[in-house]
Amino acid sequence: MTPRSAVRLAWGLWGLAVALVAAGLAVNPGLVVRGWEGALGLLSLVFLTVGAFLAGRRPGNAVGWLLLGWGMVMAFGSFAGAYVDRGLVRDPGSVPGPDWVAWAEGVVWHPAFGLLAFLLLLFPHGRLPSRRWRPFAWLTVAVYLSLSVSAACSPEAVRLYYPEAIPPVRLPIAGLDLFQQAARVAGGG
Repeated sequence: MTPRSAVRLAWGLWGLAVALVAAGLAVNPGLVVRGWEGALGLLSLVFLTVGAFLAGRRPGNAVGWLLLGWGMVMAFGSFAGAYVDRGLVRDPGSVPGPDWVAWAEGVVWHPAFGLLAFLLLLFPHGRLPSRRWRPFAWLTVAVYLSLSVSAACSPEAVRLYYPEAIPPVRLPIAGLDLFQQAARVAGGG
């Protein structure tokens, strides 16, 4: 990637995140101004600005890109919280697909914490401190990837954040219904 394209990409992601925060403000202004969505949007702008500056100046250093990624997830969380609150609580049926947005938010947070873990691992130089950290880095990837897949398949991931939402993805493996039924039969209950 050329330095010029890195700058464009970094500040383009910054603009996209600002648009997400603004969309959340437009969809549900009261919640964004008074709720945690507003704090999340403000924090995302801080992470995004620092990340865009670092990624534009040093495109080879992963720290700036990780800050951008974390800021994008927080901006999406700010938008999603406002959108789902309006679509399910304040004015049900006023916006399309709030259940899917709630599902996407539940799925996105797990890889986001993986980004945060890698930010701590790669700070300040953008690479692991030594080769001995590679197994831990791969373990981090495996853990957060499995958490993300399980959240995508589980209806409980949506209900955890939004109890009023109807989970759009209901797979039989999600709640391990077969194992729960077998345990009830084996236990006599």
